Amino acid sequence: MKKKAWAKHIPLLAVCAAAGVLIAFSPQVKTGIAAGLQLCGETLIPSLFLFFCLCHLALAYCRQPPRLLARCYTKLFHLPANTAMLFLLSLAGGYPMGALMCARAVDSGRLPQQQARRLSLFACAAGPAFCILAVGEGMCHSKSIGVFLYLSNVLAQVLLGCAIGLRYRKEPICKADNLYAENKAFSAAFCEAVEQSISAMLSVCAYVLLFSVLLQLFSLLPLPQSLVRGIGALLEVTTGCAAFADRVPALAFIIGFGGFSVFFQIKKYLQIAGTKASAFLLFRLISGALGYGIFRLLLWCFPQSVATLAAGVQVQAFSVSAPLSAVLVMSFAAFILDNKKGKLFQ
Repeated sequence: MKKKAWAKHIPLLAVCAAAGVLIAFSPQVKTGIAAGLQLCGETLIPSLFLFFCLCHLALAYCRQPPRLLARCYTKLFHLPANTAMLFLLSLAGGYPMGALMCARAVDSGRLPQQQARRLSLFACAAGPAFCILAVGEGMCHSKSIGVFLYLSNVLAQVLLGCAIGLRYRKEPICKADNLYAENKAFSAAFCEAVEQSISAMLSVCAYVLLFSVLLQLFSLLPLPQSLVRGIGALLEVTTGCAAFADRVPALAFIIGFGGFSVFFQIKKYLQIAGTKASAFLLFRLISGALGYGIFRLLLWCFPQSVATLAAGVQVQAFSVSAPLSAVLVMSFAAFILDNKKGKLFQ
């Protein structure tokens, strides 16, 4: 009983300890906040905010996909044709968009939770504004690198969706009701899109600031600099990309994984869709490994276009990365074992 009573106070003690750390290392905290604000002000907000507005505005006027697109989508992913536009908008809007739309569809009773669960596992990709403008142009000084990063990320999600669809190919496709609302007045849709974009932008920037501070505190530990950079890449995708801008192929894995900040941003939507945190993180690791491999292949196919436009950035077409290879092997091993037990999607 005493042990249980003590355990109840652990969260409060952890908060008090964190407050003490912030006070004791206030110079590093200020440095982290300043670095995060600079990253948000110079890269993220100019690149993403207006694109967020356009994506939310497009969602208000989204309708059924063309028949040919719907057939291809259903054939590849074994999901209702109505969800095709949700997947496409997730590729255009960035990380939170796919999980957000799946949660809304489940909440409204228009999409079965089982279908939303499967869709949320691969409808999670960095948007073109982040890959091309923020990372490619802003960090690597090359839009072509940004295009390659975006294409590798999209193809990784398509491959994941095909693998999940193959797993359920013998099961009937549940019919989803109309997922799209009636047309709104443009003024109402515009105001709603701006408000939702501000909320999304504030959420993104808040996590960038939080993990920028954590990265500064990690740098105080007697750890190799490469390990600190790797921890930063796992924690938050934007700071991770900024840290590895001189190692372009690694950006494909960082963007494919998305970082724990993306997971925390969309955790509440994943819970509504019934998606397990372990399954989501496993698929993010596989997505990062696939994106890394596809990016290498694109560099091998088009080496001169990237090398010429990426001033000051040296890119090798092929090389072996032991950590990423280990991640890929372990991810697929876990996927196969959980799939045999029938637990991964349940």
